[in-house]
Amino acid sequence: MTKLCAALIALSAVSCIAWAESDAMVWTVGLKGGFFSPSLDGEERLYGDSPYGAVEVAVRVPSGVFFRLESGYREDSGQFSTGFFANIDSESSEWRSLAVMGERFKLGDGLAMHIGIGIVSRLYTERMLRQESLSDRSFGHLFLLGPEFEIARNWSVGAEYQYITGSALLRSERDSYRVDLDGHSVQAVLRRQL
Repeated sequence: MTKLCAALIALSAVSCIAWAESDAMVWTVGLKGGFFSPSLDGEERLYGDSPYGAVEVAVRVPSGVFFRLESGYREDSGQFSTGFFANIDSESSEWRSLAVMGERFKLGDGLAMHIGIGIVSRLYTERMLRQESLSDRSFGHLFLLGPEFEIARNWSVGAEYQYITGSALLRSERDSYRVDLDGHSVQAVLRRQL
């Protein structure tokens, strides 16, 4: 699946570069804010939903195919219990980088829908019991879908749903454990066409 996503994203990037000499190519920048919800019990039990913010840059060709790069951040804190300890303070944070290839479909006057797939790189960090931080970089896939509404010339707002996969392997001197990072993200988006 990773190779398929990478191939489709590379094809999208090549298509966009092929249109680089054309005035019809559209560049956009955007700001995003929303929430990330883990889909598996492990992190959900510990952290629950957490706020997420991101910036994006995208290029779109006349056919509607787009290529987008996004970088975002989230953090959260919580408590968990084990057989030996109760209510252990814990914090997590994540830097996320996405490369997405997709299609923008016009649905009507000022209304469009985005759908896409991509690959995601995550730097996940966790700290428990005021100990040193444990980090791991992981890779996964994503699917996105969302509407976009034009609100003024060169400005639009939208909403976006992302389903993201991945896991991190955290290692300490005494132990190692895997953190499942699959989850759902819902975001509001403000975009500016350049």
